[in-house]
Amino acid sequence: MNSWSVSLLKRRQLELLIGDVVIFGISFLAASLVRFAQVDLTISEFLGKSSLWLVAPIMLLLYMGVFHTLNLYSLEEKQSSIGDTVFVFIGVTLVQLTMAAVMFVIGDYLIGRTILIVHAIPMLVGVSAWHWYFFFHMLPVQQSRRLFVVGSYASVHRLYEDLEALPVCEYEVVRVWHDFESEEKDWIESNEVGVRTQNHTDLREAMREVQADVLVCSIDRDTRETLMYEALGLRQEGIEVHDLPSFYSRYCGRVPVATVDITWMLQTMRNTEEGTVSERVRRIIDLIISGFLLLIASPLMLAISIAIKVDTRGPVFFTQERLGAHEIPFKVYKFRTMVPDAEKHTGPTWADEEDPRITRVGKLLRKTRLDEMPQFFNVLRGEMAMVGIRPIRQYFADMLEEEIPFYKLRFSIKPGLTGWPQVNHDYAGSVDGQIRKFEYELYYLANRSVFLDLYIMLKTVQVMLFGRGL
Repeated sequence: MNSWSVSLLKRRQLELLIGDVVIFGISFLAASLVRFAQVDLTISEFLGKSSLWLVAPIMLLLYMGVFHTLNLYSLEEKQSSIGDTVFVFIGVTLVQLTMAAVMFVIGDYLIGRTILIVHAIPMLVGVSAWHWYFFFHMLPVQQSRRLFVVGSYASVHRLYEDLEALPVCEYEVVRVWHDFESEEKDWIESNEVGVRTQNHTDLREAMREVQADVLVCSIDRDTRETLMYEALGLRQEGIEVHDLPSFYSRYCGRVPVATVDITWMLQTMRNTEEGTVSERVRRIIDLIISGFLLLIASPLMLAISIAIKVDTRGPVFFTQERLGAHEIPFKVYKFRTMVPDAEKHTGPTWADEEDPRITRVGKLLRKTRLDEMPQFFNVLRGEMAMVGIRPIRQYFADMLEEEIPFYKLRFSIKPGLTGWPQVNHDYAGSVDGQIRKFEYELYYLANRSVFLDLYIMLKTVQVMLFGRGL
């Protein structure tokens, strides 16, 4: 399993999803037996119905996609048991309506209406009961793994805070190993984490002392070479050992710039090569999805254009030069969300949610991401991809290249209409915000794949519905 899938579909979320798959299988099988009992089929004849094996996977994928979009697999924002049941009901209803529409077009010879209707009841009851049991009985009893961290104060401090912020974390920092200043040591000890210098004992003995079962090492110029050999020996003995960038990437979904070096950066470049089979597949997916969405969204785009003209004077569309792959400039298209000549008196500035230049219609468009729809044309022209790293202006790129190490790496791929930072991070209206955003971009570059792109597209739909990320 790829490292991105481990962080996105954590073990607990995977357990939740597997439960839904089992419930769907039981519901679909029971409904099928009821259906074929009506026409007096034998078991062999029932199992020989090829249409069942075609429709069942499609319905399962549809359920998983709808449930994910409705946030039913989120561990961050748990609904009440009643609220969860309501969303399960909505999800089941959406799948029912979708399948009914398909059957209306092609006929109901594939599975029959009985299966469609009968399976919905146990599906609704079963998934609602399983989610209630999981969130209120299984999830709270999770046992943390004991984490031993070797690194500088800055890296350890940030790791500790980020792990604490995770809604469900399987790790507990039990020991920190480094030479800290006294005030820094006081901070760690106030959080009930013991601090030791690196030279008082060997690493194996130090881990055994606190019964730690996972080691995370911040590899930098201050890290002793002998310590790295000790960590390598522990890995060979079966101890789980991570370098800090990999651990962050796997469990936090981003890579702090301060934890990486040129060696790590060169390794990530293997996921940005052009001309590979994956790149061709991405281009085909981009053309199909952007063309299809442009076609079905044209009535909505017309309505948005009218709303913009009614709301304020000025053009409907906004064009601006941005940097694409390899820093090649191109014109990006958007629906206008600000007053005309918004930068006339301010010059280039970061935009945020409370920016007074944003129009009334613009606020809604930005919140739902609908202002980005004209960029389907950029995707069709090959200037952008459906998923990538958001294009940036030359002015801000020059500024951020001076502040953020390795910032040019983001220009190694096509910019995207959506991306990993957009579904995980809020407005980045400052240099600090852009640094955090770049950390998500590093994660994407290190773990880039067609499957991750498809996940981000699905997550983007969720963001549009519930207004998270940017």
